Amino acid sequence: MDNLKRYALWALAGIGTLAIVVLILIVGRNAVYNLGYTTDSYYSAPVTALSDFAVAESMIAFEEAGDYGGELVSRTSSSVTMGDGTVVDPKIIKTGTLELVVDDVDVAAEQVQNVASTNEGYVERTEVYERTDGTRYASITLRIPVENFSSALEGIKGYALVVEREQVSADDVTEDYVDILARLNNAKAQEVRYLDILEQAETVEDILNVERELTYTRELIERYQGQINYLDSQTSLSTITVVLEEEPVVEIAGKEFRPGTTVKLAAATLVAFGQWLVNAIIWLVIFGGGVGIPVALIVWGGMKWRRSRK
Repeated sequence: MDNLKRYALWALAGIGTLAIVVLILIVGRNAVYNLGYTTDSYYSAPVTALSDFAVAESMIAFEEAGDYGGELVSRTSSSVTMGDGTVVDPKIIKTGTLELVVDDVDVAAEQVQNVASTNEGYVERTEVYERTDGTRYASITLRIPVENFSSALEGIKGYALVVEREQVSADDVTEDYVDILARLNNAKAQEVRYLDILEQAETVEDILNVERELTYTRELIERYQGQINYLDSQTSLSTITVVLEEEPVVEIAGKEFRPGTTVKLAAATLVAFGQWLVNAIIWLVIFGGGVGIPVALIVWGGMKWRRSRK
């Protein structure tokens, strides 16, 4: 009877310890998810240079002075103030690339175009090919307003069977923009001075010399203005390149079977399970050991105390 009671106490202690460990694992896993980490997604974004305007919205402010075409510049994390008082907002070129496996390329291409329209963008280029196995392949380039970049990406991914690749990058061109703008302003000021000199020129030689310099200055103005227009276009509209491809379909007994998708999903699920298993083991060793050992010692001490009293 004493052995039976002892075994019962050890069983209860083990069940209690296991319950505490499971509870800790659940709480810890939820805490990890609340921090924004997850391993259950069947696709990943392997390369993210800068997302959601990390450069422009950085909380670390700094002051920087430099010579941009002869003008003093003061910069913070949110804007650049030029020497003449002009404030330049952050100029960031944002681009994204998605490689998707879809059921039907033509249908998916139409859905991608609808996403572009919904987000106030447009389709810049579409290319569709057919492979030797009969499947179709498409590359679509979208121009989307920067403020709708993230929502457009999520909308497009919603139509995919599998997201094979996702890449987002942001290139901060604020300093280049300020430099070109300063050179443009200097060139315009130089043009005004040449026009004043031209009005005062008296000889043919002086007129020709001034006109030559004036022509060169105006060429610089056109060049700088073109670069400014290009950067404005690239920073106001983000670029999303969507690659669509179909997977070969095998028909068995009149039913479609997509072995490639099944293999990819199975592999992704296996990886996710392996990650979860490793996390569970880590939680079990650290927290389970930290809780289970003290509980076992308390039970063992209690049993020893009872035996000593008997």
